[in-house]
Amino acid sequence: MVLLFHLWLPVLTAFSLSRVVAQTFPHAVFYPAGAWSLYLGVLVVYTGDRLVERGRVPKAMHKPLWAVIGAALLVMGYLALREPWRLLPVEAALGLISVAYGAIKGGPLLKTTMVTLTWWVGCTLLPFHLTGEPELHPELLFHPAVIGFAIMIAPSTLLCDFKDEESDRQAGVRSLPILLGPRGAQLVCAALATLGMIVAASASGWATAVTAFFMLAVTPFLRLLRRPLMGPLTVDSLLTLPGLYPWL
Repeated sequence: MVLLFHLWLPVLTAFSLSRVVAQTFPHAVFYPAGAWSLYLGVLVVYTGDRLVERGRVPKAMHKPLWAVIGAALLVMGYLALREPWRLLPVEAALGLISVAYGAIKGGPLLKTTMVTLTWWVGCTLLPFHLTGEPELHPELLFHPAVIGFAIMIAPSTLLCDFKDEESDRQAGVRSLPILLGPRGAQLVCAALATLGMIVAASASGWATAVTAFFMLAVTPFLRLLRRPLMGPLTVDSLLTLPGLYPWL
């Protein structure tokens, strides 16, 4: 059960982060087809990534999880037929980035950039639109609070690299903790989280600012971040809190 929670917590994280972005725009209208495409896409990418990595998931769970991925892809195909054309280019681009994830995650800057880009674009353009209008609004990406959101996402991806530090070193993967050392990587994470918090707060993006504060607060706890399950679970759990706050 803990493993499944670890696999699928990013889906809840996607729900929370999209709500964090939506709170920036008071007139945002929830769009179910786009939102579910985002949530199911996250489920497919994170589950598939762990399945293809040897030893991450017990073999007994492989077939059921591949079946879940297949069902999710079928639902996404159905949703694509019901969505307006405005979402299809965005989803296609995010899909291509996700397919390339396994090849790019060995490079620290490229991985962080691409993962940040995916969350930034996906959580901003897919789950909602403005005042019921069906047009795509790419200008939303450059709202100051959303820029703060994008900056805040970067340290959240870097914090999850600490758990793989030893295995990455053996595999020759140049993650940030290996390139800069643990303390140097922590300083980068702290600087990005602080910058995201300041930019978001200056634009009254308080939910994003709170999320960035959580990323800053957990950065010093290196021993926790290095734990294989608890490290990423802690980061993902903190990312879910601001978006779920209205129900807590």
